[in-house]
This record gives sequence, C-alpha cells and structure tokens, in this order.
Amino acid sequence: MTIIPNWSYDDQSSWPGMGTKGKSQSPVSLESAAVDHSITLGDLHLTYGIVDKPILNVSDRGMEVAIAGDQKEYRISNVRDHESDIFVLDQFHAHWGLTDEAGSEHLLHGMSYPMEMHFVHHNEKYGTLDDAKGKTGGLAVLGVLFGIGEANEEVGKILKAVKVGENTVDSIDLYGLIPKDASIKLFGYDGSLTTPTWDENLLWHVTKTTMTISEEQMKMLRSIVGPSGDIIAPNHREVQPLNGRKIYITDGLKEELDVTFNRMPNTV
Repeated sequence: MTIIPNWSYDDQSSWPGMGTKGKSQSPVSLESAAVDHSITLGDLHLTYGIVDKPILNVSDRGMEVAIAGDQKEYRISNVRDHESDIFVLDQFHAHWGLTDEAGSEHLLHGMSYPMEMHFVHHNEKYGTLDDAKGKTGGLAVLGVLFGIGEANEEVGKILKAVKVGENTVDSIDLYGLIPKDASIKLFGYDGSLTTPTWDENLLWHVTKTTMTISEEQMKMLRSIVGPSGDIIAPNHREVQPLNGRKIYITDGLKEELDVTFNRMPNTV
C-alpha cells in the first residue's frame, strides 16, 4: 500500500511520487496535431443503465458516486489493445472549478469546460479496483465534459442528496450522464489517474460530444463544502505534457475532427 501524505490542488507542483515524476500523466489537451491517424480507435461497447441507490461520498477534494451491488451490470468492452476484456464500473466522480472558464481536466479544442465527469472501470480479470491499479490494461476511464446549458436531471439527483446530507442517491440513469454518441465519437490515449496515487497504464476515453449542466446546478456544485468546512472547488488537475504520446480517435469522429479543428484555432 502506498501512503500519500496530505495533498492539495493549490500546489500541484509539489505532489509526491508519480504526481510529478510520471511521464504518462493525465489530463492532457486533446489536439489535432497529436492524433495518430494510422490507428483507429474501435467503438466502445457500453452497457450502462439505472443504478439503484448508489453510495455518495463527499470529501474535501470532491464527491464520488460508488456502485453498490453487482458491478458487472455496468461495464465497457472493446477497449483498445484489450478488446476481449470486460471493464466493470466502480464509481464516477466530478471535477469542477470556481468559474465557467475552468473546471474540466481535459481540454477540448484547446478549451476548458466548467465540469468533467469520470467513470472509472477496472478490468474484471484483476478482481478489484485496487488490484488493477498500475497493471497493464488494469483501468479504463470514460471522461465526459459538461458545458452550461439545460439542467441535467441525473446531476440534479446527486446535488439534492448532497444538500440534504444523504449517503446514497436515488436511482441514477447512467445514460443520462453521457452523450448518446459516447461509444462512437471518442478520443483515446494512454494516461494515468488524475488523483493519488497517479497510477499510469490507464486507458482513457473522452467523448467529443459534451453534456450540459445549468448555471444554477453549477452554482450549487461550487457551494459544496467538504468535511473540513471548506468549499471543495477548485478540484481539477492541470494539463500534463504528452511526452510523445499519441491520441487516437474513432471512425465516427474522423471526419468531424478534421472539420472542427480546421475551423477552430488551437489556443493551447
């Protein structure tokens, strides 16, 4: 077991271990120049659904919704280089900032979004999330960025539970937290956890299509305090260098990517 001393988002340059020494760290900026067009990312096979009474955990650095019961009901497969393996969902959590200009961890078209949600899965052949950390093909994460727009019903359920101090959330429809084209319009790359212990060998997938969250919901999110009594925000990690890594895209994204990046200037 690795013991991580107290850490803070305020001074990320002093994070211990892989937090500053790793060479394949996350998040990254998803840029057209880094896309490897010689390899196509396969469509992700998503089996999500309605989770009954997931467990809500609020800490000084964020909030997490953990899957209770049979995790194998919620899974992904056809993950790059591990197409025959099944990755089961352990939990999902959010990262956000104090303003609409910053909050997401990944950058899309050189832009940050107010919030990003991560769905963390472990390869079932390793048994548990902890056993899978740091293993080749051990973990796979699906990232979804949220912009300001219509309120998200499922996010609303989580915020309601936080407000009244519940330790579980009413049934959550996972499909309500990801875009409809999440399986076919994806960026993929090799990276790491963005929190301790910053383990690498993690298979990242980030959706090109963003979801929406309302201004009022973001206001509520930014007001959440941790056990210490301090507000959680901001709880997003700075973008990390690619260090020669390539970004892969699905067939469903190739044409759209060319059009989008040719139209939008790179601001990173």
